[in-house]
Order: sequence, then C-alpha cells, then structure tokens
Amino acid sequence: MALLKNAALVLALTVTCYVLETRKFTAISGTISQENYTVEVLPHFRGKRAALLSAVEYTVDVELNVTDFATVEKLKVLLGNMTFLLSLGPQVNVTDVGITTVCLPQLTGYQCRCEDQYRWSCDKCATYGRCSNITTDTCSCINAIPADGQFCQSVLQQNFTTCLTTTVPPMNTTVANTTAFPSQSSTANLTTTPIPPVFYYLIDIEVNTTNVAALEQLRSILSSNIFPISINNLIQITDVNISTVCYPVATGYQCRCEDQYRWSCDKCATYGRCSNITTDTCSCINAIPADGQFCQSVLQQNFTTCPPTTLPPMTTTVANTTAFPSQSSTANPTTTPIPPVFYYLIDIEVNTTNVAVLEQLRSILSSNIFPISINNLIQITDVNISTVCYPVATGYQCRCEDQYRWSCDKCATYGQCSNITTDTCSCINAIPADGQFCQSVLQQNFTTCPPTTLPPMTTTVANTTAFSSQSSTANLTTTPIPPVFYYLIDIEVNTTNVAALEQLRSILSSNIFPISINNLIQITDVNISTVCYPVATGYQCRCEDQYRWSCDKCATYGRCSNITTDTCSCINAIPADGQFCQSVLQQNFTTCPPTTLPPMTTTVANTTAFPSQSSTANPTTTPIPPVFYYLIDIEVNTTNVAALEQLRSILSSNIFPISINNLIQITDVNISTVCYPVATGYQCRCEDQYRWSCDKCATYGRCSNITTDTCSCINAIPADGQFCQSVLQQNFTACLPTTVSPSTIITDFPSSTPQITSSTSLAPTTNASTTDLTTQQNTNVTPTTQQNTTLTPTTQQNTTLTPTTQQNTTLTPTTRQTTTLTPTSSVGVVWNMQFSLNRSFTDDLNDITSFEYNFLKNGIEPKLRQQYGKTPGFLSATIKKFRSGSVIVDFEVVTTNTNLADIKSVESGLIAALAPVFIVRTDSFKTIYESLVPLPYSPKPMYPGPTLTLTCGPPPAFIVTGDLGVTWKVKGKDISGNSKFIINNQSKTLTVKNTSPSDTGLYECTLKGSSVDFHQTGNVIVNEGPNVRAPTQINSQCEVGGSTPLECCVQKPYQVEWKDQIDVVSDGFQDYCVTCTVSMPDPCKNTETNFVCQVNDLSGYSVKTKLTIFTEDVNCENDEFGVGRKDDVSVIKCGSGKEGFIQAVCDGVDWVDRRDTCVLTVILNLQTDSESLQEEGVPDFVNNLQNTTEGNQKDIESSTATISILVTILKNVASVSTNVSRDVMEGFLKTVNVLISVGAQDSWGQLNADTSGNTGNNTGNTSSILLGSLETITGALQGDPFVFNTSTMILTRTKFIQNSFSSEQSSSVGLHIPQINSSNNFINTIAFTTLNNVLPARNGRNQTVNGTIINGNVLLVKLNGTVTNVSLSFEKLNKSLANVQCVFWSFDLGGWDGEGCHLQSDDNETVTCNCNHLTSFSILMSPSNDGFSDEEQKVLDIITYIGVGISMGSLVVCLIIEACVWKSMTRNSTSYMRHVSIVNIAVSLLIADIWFIIGASISANPGEDKYAACSAATFFIHFFYLSLFFWMLISGLLLFYRTIMVFSHMSKSTMLAIGFSVGYGAPLIIAVVTVASTAPNETYIRNDTEMACWLNWDSSKALLAFVIPALSIVLINFLILIVVLYKMLRRGVGDTAQPDEKNTLVVIARCLAILTPFFGLTWALGVGTLVDYNNFGTHVAFAFFNSLQGFFILVFGTLLDSKIRAAITRLFRGASGSTQGTGTRSTSTGPSSSSALNILRRMRRRNVYNVSEVANTSSSAATESFINI
Repeated sequence: MALLKNAALVLALTVTCYVLETRKFTAISGTISQENYTVEVLPHFRGKRAALLSAVEYTVDVELNVTDFATVEKLKVLLGNMTFLLSLGPQVNVTDVGITTVCLPQLTGYQCRCEDQYRWSCDKCATYGRCSNITTDTCSCINAIPADGQFCQSVLQQNFTTCLTTTVPPMNTTVANTTAFPSQSSTANLTTTPIPPVFYYLIDIEVNTTNVAALEQLRSILSSNIFPISINNLIQITDVNISTVCYPVATGYQCRCEDQYRWSCDKCATYGRCSNITTDTCSCINAIPADGQFCQSVLQQNFTTCPPTTLPPMTTTVANTTAFPSQSSTANPTTTPIPPVFYYLIDIEVNTTNVAVLEQLRSILSSNIFPISINNLIQITDVNISTVCYPVATGYQCRCEDQYRWSCDKCATYGQCSNITTDTCSCINAIPADGQFCQSVLQQNFTTCPPTTLPPMTTTVANTTAFSSQSSTANLTTTPIPPVFYYLIDIEVNTTNVAALEQLRSILSSNIFPISINNLIQITDVNISTVCYPVATGYQCRCEDQYRWSCDKCATYGRCSNITTDTCSCINAIPADGQFCQSVLQQNFTTCPPTTLPPMTTTVANTTAFPSQSSTANPTTTPIPPVFYYLIDIEVNTTNVAALEQLRSILSSNIFPISINNLIQITDVNISTVCYPVATGYQCRCEDQYRWSCDKCATYGRCSNITTDTCSCINAIPADGQFCQSVLQQNFTACLPTTVSPSTIITDFPSSTPQITSSTSLAPTTNASTTDLTTQQNTNVTPTTQQNTTLTPTTQQNTTLTPTTQQNTTLTPTTRQTTTLTPTSSVGVVWNMQFSLNRSFTDDLNDITSFEYNFLKNGIEPKLRQQYGKTPGFLSATIKKFRSGSVIVDFEVVTTNTNLADIKSVESGLIAALAPVFIVRTDSFKTIYESLVPLPYSPKPMYPGPTLTLTCGPPPAFIVTGDLGVTWKVKGKDISGNSKFIINNQSKTLTVKNTSPSDTGLYECTLKGSSVDFHQTGNVIVNEGPNVRAPTQINSQCEVGGSTPLECCVQKPYQVEWKDQIDVVSDGFQDYCVTCTVSMPDPCKNTETNFVCQVNDLSGYSVKTKLTIFTEDVNCENDEFGVGRKDDVSVIKCGSGKEGFIQAVCDGVDWVDRRDTCVLTVILNLQTDSESLQEEGVPDFVNNLQNTTEGNQKDIESSTATISILVTILKNVASVSTNVSRDVMEGFLKTVNVLISVGAQDSWGQLNADTSGNTGNNTGNTSSILLGSLETITGALQGDPFVFNTSTMILTRTKFIQNSFSSEQSSSVGLHIPQINSSNNFINTIAFTTLNNVLPARNGRNQTVNGTIINGNVLLVKLNGTVTNVSLSFEKLNKSLANVQCVFWSFDLGGWDGEGCHLQSDDNETVTCNCNHLTSFSILMSPSNDGFSDEEQKVLDIITYIGVGISMGSLVVCLIIEACVWKSMTRNSTSYMRHVSIVNIAVSLLIADIWFIIGASISANPGEDKYAACSAATFFIHFFYLSLFFWMLISGLLLFYRTIMVFSHMSKSTMLAIGFSVGYGAPLIIAVVTVASTAPNETYIRNDTEMACWLNWDSSKALLAFVIPALSIVLINFLILIVVLYKMLRRGVGDTAQPDEKNTLVVIARCLAILTPFFGLTWALGVGTLVDYNNFGTHVAFAFFNSLQGFFILVFGTLLDSKIRAAITRLFRGASGSTQGTGTRSTSTGPSSSSALNILRRMRRRNVYNVSEVANTSSSAATESFINI
C-alpha cells in the first residue's frame, strides 16, 4: 500500500511540475484498454476542497490505462487516505486529487461514468448518447469515449452547456428502465428537484447440463433461499429464478419457460411456437434464440403486443379468387375506406413417386419462417402440403394432410375412404376431375352433408380465426345415415429412453393412415398424446400438440402451464383415473368459470422499430385478423462483386409477394447497404430507396451530401450493426434545426373526419403507423387506379409510397403537439483539399484516439472553419485523415459557392493562422472537385466479351483542370501497367478489354490540373452473359408423320426462342427452356437442316443446330446423344452452369465420347480475371479461387477441361506473385488440394495420355505446368515459419540457424542438407502424398515404361541459396517393386530425369538418394527384373555375354580366314559372290554385336537421359541385323540363279552392284523409314531403356520393321532350298557343273540349309519373348541361339567348305612354297583337265551344251559354265 501511495504522489508531482514549467495545459490521453466490468462504480473519494488563495488555479487531467479493476479500487482507497493540502513548493500546492471518469467496455462499445461531484455536460450527453437521466443540464453516463479527450467536469464549476428547452405543459413523466424492469412515474414541473436514480441490473446466467437431477436440485436450492440477499450496503440480489429450459428434440431444440416467465409474441412468431399464444406470449418456442435472450418475467409487462383485434367500424373487403369467402361490414358513409388486402391461394402440383422427396419437402416447409416478403406489397403467409394422392389396387386414393379436408360432395362423388366428420372426410377414392385439392378446415365453406332426422334447430358454426359465421336450419324428414362407431384406445408405453420416444414419433409420422384391419375396421390415426416424466416434487405430465388437459384436471392436480381456452398443457401429477390428454378437436373440455372484463385500451407494440398503434376497443365490434410485419436483416459477406450483381439480378427477377404458407408472405427483398474497404477503412453506401439517418452521418462521417436529413454514404461500418433505412419509413433522425417556430397544439377532431398531422412532429403522444400496409393511405400523392389483368380484383390501392403526411383511420387521438422545423439547406459543392505540414509523420496519426491525432485535429480544424467560413456560401470544413509524406492533411470543405478563386484565396490566411504551431508548406495545397455526376460508360447494359469504354468528365464550367492527363482506379487499385486496360489521355477514356462479370465495381478517374483536380466515380455493372444451351449437331431417323423435338435453354432471367419456329415454353426453376417440334419429310429422305436458337432482345447470343434426318437403320441410341448411324457425329451443349460442348461418334454399337470441353462458367470467369491479375489483387483472387474450387470439387474432379483451365489459372497467379503471404499460400494449396485429390486420378490419366493434342489441346504437360507453378509460388513464400496440412500435402516453412538442415518432412519423406550457402535462412518444402497420381512415370521423351511407377511421395524443396549435396529418403509405397531410380522432375524435358542424382541405399522399407541440386524429387521403381528371379536373370546374362563373346570371336576368325583364302577361293564368279556374301554377313553381324554391347552399356546407366544415345544404338543394330538377313537373301538368290538360270550370264560387277544394293540399300531404307515415322512421336525405341536399347513394340510396333523383313527372308530362302533340292535330286548338279562350281553350289546350299532355319528359329523365339514375356525357357533359347550366330556362320559358312580347309592346310604347310609341292600340283593338273574334258564330253552327249570353252581348262577362273539341270 505504501508503494502505491508513493507512486501516486510522484505521478501527481511530476505532472504538475511539467504543466507549470511548460504552460501546456492539454490533456495527456491514451488508449483505454478493455476490462470486463459491468457494475456501476461507487463513490470512494473525497469531494474537492475550496481552492487556496492563489493567483492561478490549474486542473490537471491524468489518464490511467489499466485492465485490473482491483488497481482502481486500491487507487480510490489511496486517494481517500491522502491528506491535502500537499505543498510542492513555496507557491504551489496540490489542493485535491480525485477520480473523475471511469470508462469500461460494453457489447456496443464503451460507457463512461462520472464519479460523485462530476458530471457530463448536456452536449456530451446528446452527442454520444446518455446511459443515465439528464438532471440540471447534465448526465452521469454516456455511451462512448469522447473524441476530444475531455473527461467529466466538476459540478462546482457550474459552466455546463444548457440543454435546449421547448415549451412543454406540465405532464406526467415516465422514467423507463431499458432493462425491462417496471417503470417509475411522477408528475414533475420544470423546477422540480430530480430524484436520485436506482439502477437495476438483470444478470442472465446460462447453465449447460444434461443432468435433469442437477436441474431439480438447483430449483430446490433457489426455492429455499430468502430474498433479497444483501451483497453490501448498496447492492442487493432481489430474486433468482430459473427462466428458461432448452433441450434437444428430433427437429433441433425446444426452449420452454418456467412459471412466471414467457416468450414475447415476436419470439413466438420468429422461431415458431410449441404452445398456445396467450396474453401476447407463449411458453415454448422451437429454437434457441440467436440473440441469446431468455424468457421474460410476466411481471414486467413489456412484452411485444400481438396485433389488436378490436377496431372501429370500417369498410374492408377481403377478396379471394380461389377459396376464401369475402367479408363485409357496413361503415359510416363519411368514413374513408381502408385499403383492401387481397389474398390469393396458389395450388402447386408436385408429381413424384419418391416418398423421400415428399418427406424432404415437408421438412423444408416446416423449417421456413413465415410470412416471407416477396416485395413491399406481396407476402407468402404460409405454404402447406394439402393433398397426397397415391395408387392403390383399385385406382387412386387422395388423402388430406392436417388442417385440410374433402367437402361432403367430394366424399359422396368419388367415394370416401375415411369417416365423414363435420361435413368432411379426409380420404377419397379418386383424383377429382376438376383438379381441386383438399380445402383448409379454417375456411368453413364445405358443402353441408344431408342432415339426419332431428328436431328443427339453429346451428352456428363458430370460427376462432376471424372468419364470418354460417348458419343453417335443419328439416325433420331427412333419412338418417347409418352410424359409425369410433373407439379410442389408449396404450401406455413405459420407457426412460428419450431416443426410443423420438424413434416412436418418427415411426408414427411416417405411417399413412387409415390402416385397414379388415373391411369393417380401420385405424384412422395414432398419436402420442401425453408424456410424463419425474421431477423433484413427483411427476409432470405434458400434452403433445393438438392435445390438452381439461380445466378440472388442471385444477385438481395443479397446472405447470397457463390455462388457455379452458385447458392447460401440463399438470403436476399422473391422474389417478388413468386418463390422458384429450384431443383439442373433440371440444368436450370442462369449461372454466368465465370472468367479465370491462372495455379496455389495447396498445400494439412492434419491436422491429415500427411505431405503435393505439385504439379504444368497443365490446360489440367484430375483430379483424391482425397482420404482423417483420423486417429481417441478412448480412452477406463476400468479396466477389459478381456474386453481388447476381444477387441483384435474382432479387429483381422475383415477383413479390412470395407466400410461404397461408399466414406468411415475403413482401419484398432488397439490398439496402453495400460496405467495401477504402484506403482509410470502410465506406458503406446505401442502395436506391435507402438512406443513412442524420445522426449516423454525423457520428461516422459522411462521404456524400446530406439531403432531407439523410446521406447515402458514411465512412465506417456502424458499431450497432444497423444498416441503411428505407426512405419510405420517414423515421430518420432530424438534423439539428436552426429555426424553431412556436409549438402548435392540435386539439380534438372528429373520428369521422380525421385530421392530418405532420410526420415531422417532435413530441406527439401517439405515433401513427407508417408500415401497416393494410391500414395506411397516402395523402400527399393521388392514389392511382391499377387494372390487374391476371387477378380477379380490378381496383387496387397503391400502398407502396409513404409520403410525409399520413393518416391512420384506426386511431382516435385526442391531443397532439407538433413543432415546425425550418432546416438549413445542406446541399453544396464538396471540395476535397490537402496541404502538407513541416513535421514528421508517426503511426499515431493513424489512430483517431491518440494524443497526436487529436492534437493536430483540434488545432487545425477550428482554423479551417474560421478561414473558410469567410468565403461566401460556406457550410462546413472537416478533417478526413492524415497521411504520410511529411504530414499530409486531407480535409473537406462544403460550400454553395462554385467560385474556385474564393476557395483558393483562403490559403495564405490559413497558413498564417496555423503558424507558428503548424508550419504549412506553401506549395503543398491541392484542391479536388468531387463530381456529383456518376462516371458514364458504354455500352449499357454491359455483357461479357465486348469492350467497355468509360469517359471521364467533362468537368463543370467553373472547373478548369487544364490538360495534365488523367489517372484511373478500378476498385480502389491503380491500373497503370495493366494490359487489360487502355488509357487514352487525349480523349480522357478508359477501355476495358475482354470484360467479364468480375469487372463489375467502382471506377474512379481524376483529371489532373494545375490548381484543381476533377474527381469522378461510378459503378460499372457487367451482367453475366446468357449461356444458350442447345445441341449443335443431332441426328434423327425419319418416320413418316413423325417429328423430332429440339430443346434450347438459357439461365434466367434471359429468355430464348427458336428462330422462325413455334416454341413451347417449359419453364424451370433456374432455367428458361423452349422446345420446337420439327416434322419429318414426306416421303422420307436424307436431309440436313439448320435451326437457330437465339436470346430474346439481345443480339450476339445464339446457337445453330444442324439436324440430320436419315432413312437408314439406327446403330447407336441413348437419351443424351439421340440416335445415329455408324460414324455419325452428335454434338451437345454442356449442362447448366457450364460452357463448352460434348462430341460423340457412333462406333456402330454405341456413342463414344471423343471430345469433352465442358468447363464451369465460374472457372472461365476466373481464368479471364487471372490474365490481367496484378500482385496487389492476388489475396482476394486466391480466396475467391479457393472458395470456388472447394464448392465445385465434384464437377472439377471429373472434368479434364476444367482441371486444365485451373492449372492455367494457378500458373498465372504464381507468375505475378513475388511476395507471397501465408494466407495466399494456404489458399493456393487448398485449390491444388482439390486438383490432386484421389477423385481426380482418372482425369489426370486422360490428361497425361494426351500428348498429341487429340482432344484439341495438348494436355500432356498439364501436370508439369502444375508442378512448375507450385515451385514458383513456393519460392516466393515469405513470413514466419509455419506448417500447413491438407489431405494431400504438407507444407513446412522452416528457419535454420546453422548452415545445414535436417528434417523429416513427413512420416514418408526425409531431407538432409549438410552444407547450405544462403543468406536467407528459410527453407520451404512440400511433401505430396497423391502427386504420384498426377505426374506420369515417364522420362523426358514422354516414354512411360511398362511397370515403372512413382513409388514414393514427391518432395518439393525451395531454398534461396546454392546446394551441392542433398540427401533424401523415401519410404516405399509398394515394397514388392525393385529397380530403384532416384529422379527429379525436369521441366526442360517434361519428365523424370536422373542427372545429378544417384542411389545411395535401398533396404526393404526406405530408399535413400543423393543429389547435387534442389527441385522436386521422387523415386521410380518397376517390377523386379521383369518377373525373373535374380538367379534366372543371372543365367540369362551369362548366356548372353558368353555367347556374344564366342560369336564375335568366331566372326573375327571367319573374316581372317576369308582374307587368307580370298584369292584362291574367288576364281569363278559363283564362288566370288558366295564369299562376298559370307564376308558381308560376318561383318554385319560383328558390327551389330558391337552396337549391342554399346546399347547395353547405355542401358546400364539408370536415371540419365539416354534417349538420343539409345536411339543411335538401336538404329545401327536394326540396320546391321537387317543387312545380315539381306546378305543371306543374296546367297539364296545366287544359288537359285546358278541352279535355275542356265543360259543367263551376269558379270561380277553386275552381281556386286545387285548384292550391295540389296544387302545394304534395302536395310538402310527400312531403318531410315522406321526412325523417321516413329522418332517424332518419341516411340522409336522401347520405353524401358533401362532394360535394353531396341525397337519399340508397345506404342508404335516399330519392331515389325525388323521382324517382317527377317522372317520374310527366312521364308524366301526356304522356298529357294526346296526348288534347288528338287532340281538337284532330279538331275544332279554334278552332271553339268564344273568341279569348282559344283563345290561352290553345294557349299551355298548346305550353308543356307543350316543357317536359314537357325536364323529363322532364333528370331521366331524373339517374337515368342514378346508374346510371352515372362516365359524363362523362351528367353534362354533366344539368348542362346542369338548369341551363337557368329559361331554358326564360322562353322557352316567357312569351316565346312573343303576347299577352304584345303587352302588353309596349304597355307599352314609352309609359306616358302617347295619345288616338290609345285611339281606335284603341276603334275596333277593334267588329269584334272583330262577328267574335266571327259566329263564335258559326257555332258555333251546328254544334250548339255557348252556355250563357251577355252583350250586351257587349268584355270577355272577363265571358264563360266551355264548349266541347266
């Protein structure tokens, strides 16, 4: 305590010394923080003492900002214990220290209360609103913190502002308590001393419990307390009661009031009552009130009064064109008639076989709150299901719903299936032919059934709902009707399970009654009547709807609800006689004793701000049913202007009133207020026919002129939540008048001729209603007579205008006082002006409560008024805000003077007046004239697509701006540099290209001038264009006399028509559709006709439909595309809300979708907006994009076109985003979350498969574009670290301190960076769990490997720095896969790439990769070793590599041998060509094997882009393998030629030319054609290049370019062998051929006979591996034979030739060449020649002709023999 005391003394001394030294006496102010304290502050300090005798007395205000109220109490005690005087020096004393003001927060803002001896002046009480009574021109409490920082003033000063008084006679003064406690009344004179007020506080405490025992215990505790309970000597608790108990029911909640508490009439109507309304209240409602209000005490007597029922005689005509009888009463001829109210009953037939739809309709209707106002003239009062018809075995039965019945004549005509009661039945056995439905039981106009034999009597049927009575007299001679016996069976269900009770309700409500037991007995109804449950005192038994306890039961057992209509709904015991609640329809309740009430005065109060009505009731007058009006405010929070315009369109297209049911109507729905952000906060503008009241304009600052006590725009959103008010109500707060005339008293006037009183009266004792449309008449306008061509009434009173004077014929006021006001004119010219101060700008100047702000405002604003007040026509001068740039002062001057020179002349005087405190820069004055004319634009109305043109100005004649250019803003944002907008400074126009509904908004232009700028604003509305939907191509089969319907639809409110056709309108809820019928030609023939569907009254919107009529049979048929022949095309438009078309082709069986371009219209609009998006608009755009995608997720997931458009939008957003906030990033990722969801997997499969643009657009790179957009925007992310999760990804923004980073991004992905070179210590990562469904498992050449998938999450890493080593770990999604590849997504290649990445480790669960860069990473895996085990694959590898080694070695040996024996083996042409073929076969196979090894090495490097290298290897392998086969073909042809063509002669050169042309030319052509036809599509080689470099089979079947030629050559060689063998066996080749040729031909034949089957078998096995890829035996056989081809060529092509062996033998016997060897060979030549000659001679004798022969036959090279065997 001592510490606080010393602190307070130091504070007081310091402040006082500062004031005395500086002579600055301004208050030290600050922001008052909020505190939760609602009890009035009591006096705890001393009054101010008499001042010391000093020259000057100073009052020092000190503001204490504290949120701890205990500190305030300690301060009070501290000050109360201090002793004054306090001496600060020889001449300075502190005489007193007291607390003057305590401000504390409330729900609506703040309240500031004065301590004792301090008060608020009258002007403060009026300005900020008082929360206490005004006494002696002061109040003790106001509803705000004063903007000028002033506090409560001492009552000892006696300088308070005097309140404005008016001449008022002595009257009865009522002191009302706003918290609903009983009022206090006293008769006071103006000189009467005020009574000290007593404050009552009503504290509501909400107890949330599901324990009924606890509730009963609370009742017991409260009932046992004795009240009042004193808290201290000033505070008492007078009573504690339970007021409301809310509990859940099947439909929501019910809130029941305890005894002595009730719901007001407006609550009963708003939320629906579950008990009767008595004394303007009900005890139960069907919801928990949204405003948190509970049941009110019946002792307070301030309930909202239900409309009165007793009114003076008048003429009222209620017309009903369908079923309601008219009512009429005779009035005094001098009485002015009341405007009639017309009621219309609209019957709507719903045709459905779905019972669930019917139940849903019931639920919807029961949940609506009626009446629903369509406009200010029409309401939907009620909507009910009246009749349900359903098929039975004999036809149909039509049953009536509750409160509806069939009249007796209907029951007799169609046969009743229920009993007749009160001249009605509830069920008939047919659907009435006249279309009539069940009628309401409240109407009482049912046809009376024939009476039975009864004595004459008069029967009066009374109706409590204010309809006129009916009377009839019965005769005695009528034949009696056979009696029907009714039995009421009571069944008691004993359960403590509330759920079982609710289930029973549901079962009963779902049954359809009656239920027939047999042909004599029916169950007509089953209802729950009574529910009894235990309470603390025993039991309570409550009745269900339509059931009540009779009055005697209520009296016997004690009631726990009010008695109404001789019944109650609850009693405090279970009746001993076992009786339950009785139906209210039986009307046999025991009558309670009646009471007699004198005539009384009824006041009807309306809690929704409508004036009350008062009338004196006459007991003999028939009451008229009251009509209640409710004004419902709905706040729509949106940043989408297009949505606002769409709402306008919907509201304007509705026809009001809309009837909710027969009691409730919506009379009108209007947009009243639109609030939008501006640079200084918010502006709230009123729509047409709505205005802000004068007090709102003054409180929040106006941004438009004040006219008729209102303005159309204010500079803030009102704190009390009030919106703009209708100008028809005329209850606006009047602006402060300047001239007041003496009061005028209007005394009694006759009720037959009511006087008119001005609606501007200040203090009338009775206010006339301005909103009751049924009882008001306009007196300052001439009512028009309106002919209604669609309804029965022909004359209608105009009730839509509310003039300034009106009368109420239902009231008889006696005395009224009015005050005539002459307000000053507030219409003037608004000059927005600014100047700069030579001082530094601080953030405090943005806070209107700060000391700095108020110091400048209070110092400058009076000088503005003083200086500009000297100009003619001055009205006001107000500071609007302070801006940075030194300190720029923005202020507004309103004058009626248009002379700019007068305005500018003030500047020098203002500079001098502000000096020396405020130094104004002399060249900083700027004047802006605010145009009152909206900014014009064309065309009007505006639709999407066309160019929009706005023209700025021209300014008025008194404004000269010069020609310094024009600036434009759209929706408050600068548009310079935006390509969507074209600014023309010369013509002062703005052109907007490619408009869309999102271009709707506020446009501003400023014409720059040397001395004044001209500013103009205007709202542009771009309507949503009509989306005409009709088929563009459709087919129909011709049938003589037949026809084809064509339907065309457009969204409302547009309408369409078929041009030059007769339309039939089929109007829907959201769409307007027309159908025309096209007749078939007669006789039938194939025709094509074009039809055009166009929008009415709007050019440029049409669809042309081509109708093809054919006579052939139908091949395809369905409801969507119609009928068609094979290859017919059908094109239809997309559904509602989408744009594009769906094209299908008939494949002979069914329609096949070929192209679907349907895109949501809202997405297309967003795409248009994104193309001109600027960075400052990204947050709002992304928010709108996110909401749109999440709201249309199902449509987006199933549409490839929509996904593609959205990816483009995201790319545009990412491209303009350089500084991305967390909110933008989260909205962006939520949009991506929709695109990559599991539901979109199939759509992504289609997008990735379309790499050639078959659907009209190449969408194969859409996924790559999406990932690129994600990388771009992730790199621009800024701000603090955070983590964000969606169902498909995890975003992590992390700050690292060290130059390394390690983190588990999710449970499936890990990241480790050992060294980072970065100045920005933030790293952004996104781990995607479903991107493996989006990105294709393809390499950079669009090659998707069979079986290869993305087998891990995709990790995106962005870091502003360089990284050379990064380690990534991925958890395998599929543990059974192998062949791991560490890859990243290459945007250059459009696929996965492994460059810079390698596999570090691979265990059973996790793969670890290492890379030298950052981007988006994952792993690719494929089935393990193509389905073979490791051992099997190892066997294949061994066979292949050993075989290829043997093959290559054999080929090298073969070529060496051929080189050695070449000269001796090529002496004749046949032998020569044979060896040429063998050499080229060996060379081709050797080179092919070499390229095979090269290709294998290329395939062995996983992850690299090996397409180019692999393609080259494949080309050469393909070429040389083909060369091998074609040289074998040359060998075969040579054999065929030398065996068959005996007389043909061909030189070596010719044979060589043919051999090389065929052996290499043909393979080259085939290889080049193959690569040229498949390489552009990147389908030349296999997709799984990791396995082998070879021709593609899956995509392009390029392998056939090898298989077909090879196997064809094998087949040809087989045929050649067959022919040669046949010839040889027939004649023998040795008979004609020379020995050398014979040997050669035999070798060729033997070689072909062995190699041809060998090569054929080898490549046949190759084809077998393609057919059965997983057959291990086939792979082994192919590998074995394929790898030994070279060995077979060596053996069978070379070593088995005896001459070659002999030549080799001679070669190895010695290269020296001995004489013996030479003589021997010479010696042997003779016989050889001799033998040869002998052979020739024998051949000659056998008719073998030797064409050419030389004498010396020793040289076989000189002889060419042509033989014919």
